[in-house]
Formats: sequence, C-alpha cells, structure tokens
Amino acid sequence: MTLADLNTGQSAKVVTINAQDALKKRFSSFGLRKGALVNIQAVSMTKSTMEVSVGATKLAMRFEEAKEVAVQMV
Repeated sequence: MTLADLNTGQSAKVVTINAQDALKKRFSSFGLRKGALVNIQAVSMTKSTMEVSVGATKLAMRFEEAKEVAVQMV
C-alpha cells in the first residue's frame, strides 16, 4: 500500500520510500522518513495532489510522489 492509496483522515506509518535521492532528501527535510506517522489532511478533487501532515508539519505532494512512499495502516 502506498500513501496515494489513503483517503482523507486516514493515518499510516511509513515503511519505505522508493524515490530518487533528491526527492528522498526533500521528504526527509519535512520529517517524512521511515517510521514516521502520517495523516492525510485533504485530497484534491482531481486526485492530483494531497495534503499530508507529519507531526506538526503539513506538506503538499503530488500523487505521483505519494506512490513512492510505502505505508502500513495504524
């Protein structure tokens, strides 16, 4: 299951990030790394972007990026 599979209000734990190094570093700078708990705050109507909270940080990401983050439901 990936981050892109979750719906608004669902939470999950990051299992692995399968992105290229630049994107992986960007995610890490926002606290999105293996073991982090994430919550889906909002999903765009066109399912092209989503708002994700990681701790006190909120970030927007494209669904293509979210497909690179494997998660496990909590």
